[in-house]
Amino acid sequence: MMRSPYVVGAVIVASTTLLVLLNKRARSKAKKLARQLWDGDEANEALKAELDAVSAVKKTWKTRLVVLGQQLEKIEQDIAEAEVSFATSSSPRSPLSATDTSAKSPASAAAASSYYHFDSKGNKFKNKWDSYDVDEELKALDNDEVSGQSRPIDKSGAVAKQRAALQKELGAAHGDLWKAQDALDSIVLGPANDEGDEDDAALRASRKALVMDLASVMAASDALQSRFKALRDYPKP
Repeated sequence: MMRSPYVVGAVIVASTTLLVLLNKRARSKAKKLARQLWDGDEANEALKAELDAVSAVKKTWKTRLVVLGQQLEKIEQDIAEAEVSFATSSSPRSPLSATDTSAKSPASAAAASSYYHFDSKGNKFKNKWDSYDVDEELKALDNDEVSGQSRPIDKSGAVAKQRAALQKELGAAHGDLWKAQDALDSIVLGPANDEGDEDDAALRASRKALVMDLASVMAASDALQSRFKALRDYPKP
């Protein structure tokens, strides 16, 4: 018995409709597609924009913290070098040291004096200038300079400015990263489902990766903060 084409068509349409209704995944996709065609995917676009904003903050400070770390290392090095230099540098040379003459005889006191003295008979006492070797003293001064005993350079002013600028930037990094963390925490995607929504899955993957990356950058920021707080004062000359 031949069936009417209309009957066959109706059966096919009814079967297809039934399969679609029974298939939750297909039904979910159909609903979402209909919403996107009618209203546009506003919800997902808003979530993507929020994630992109957090990602931008993370990328900015991830790069900047590397530079700040190098600046901090330079300050640490300058302080350490100054401590060594000021500790090992000698005081300015005094080739003609003062001599205590309180308990010495007049002749001895005269010999230690910078002036010429004569006894009652007109004889000149020996003076310390008589035995002073100018060439030897100049040679000793040259040796001091060659051996690095000259007075070290005082970088306290420059280091103080660098510390102030670095402290300001580290504070900004701390504040911006915590704001980004709060923003990321506020992005709620809802419970996961088994309907195979590819856009939702992509958003979840992006958020998960961003959580890990942001935590890494925040840890780097905290490490620099700890090192900065541990900085010693620049030594006084």
